Amino acid sequence: MPYDRITIRHSKGFTLLELVVVVFLIALISSVTMLSIGDAGQGRQFENEIKRMELLLGLAAEEAIVRGESIGLSLSEVGYRYLLHEEGQWIALADPSPFRQHQLPPFMTLDLIVGGQNRHLSSLIPPDPQVVFYPTGEVTGCIVRLIGKEAGTAVMLVVSHDGQITRQEGEGAL
Repeated sequence: MPYDRITIRHSKGFTLLELVVVVFLIALISSVTMLSIGDAGQGRQFENEIKRMELLLGLAAEEAIVRGESIGLSLSEVGYRYLLHEEGQWIALADPSPFRQHQLPPFMTLDLIVGGQNRHLSSLIPPDPQVVFYPTGEVTGCIVRLIGKEAGTAVMLVVSHDGQITRQEGEGAL
């Protein structure tokens, strides 16, 4: 009889070792899941930033024509803003404009090529634009390159003198 009572008592629950193993497995699975979701989130955010920049470049070209005033683009390696040329000086476009100053996520940087030369961007957005959208429809031809630091990916947005924007990806963009 005493043997039966011991067997019944042990079969009613889990041992401490079994519980520790289960908790460890749950923690391991959830951490792997969170890491994979985090990477997908960065990739999605990288793509959203590219689309945002591409749309704003096109919108700036159109806005300059509609307003009849030049619009400038000032870039740093971590952000950008659009400026309006009024009375001989460049003025930041007011909020809540889609052209307000924008900071890139920490895993991204910008690069600018104008006239075939790489413009070394600082961490501060300059007061004067490096790219100008004229009311005639002409644009300072340039290449804006968005670079993902950790993923080693880059996308180039090529802006032609007539305001056409072409997206280039792959090895040529790095």
